[in-house]
Amino acid sequence: MLQTENELVEYKEKVTDSIEKEAVAFLNAEGGCIYIGVKNNGDVIGIPDIDKVRLQIKDRLIFGIVPTTLTLVSINTEIIEHKSVL
Repeated sequence: MLQTENELVEYKEKVTDSIEKEAVAFLNAEGGCIYIGVKNNGDVIGIPDIDKVRLQIKDRLIFGIVPTTLTLVSINTEIIEHKSVL
């Protein structure tokens, strides 16, 4: 299990409708990380199709936020507890 969520860390089991809002909030503050594939309590569940989810996130950052924020965000794959998360 990972640390609890805080002002710099947000956990999501999957891509949600609020992902753009959360990305903008981090960009307007001191930054932070959104981990996709992790429950709110820090349990790592992983993502079965990393490439599909990465594409969903890129599309939402490109088309869901004007002007686009994709150049300000990095989407990285991490292995945590032997599971892939973004």
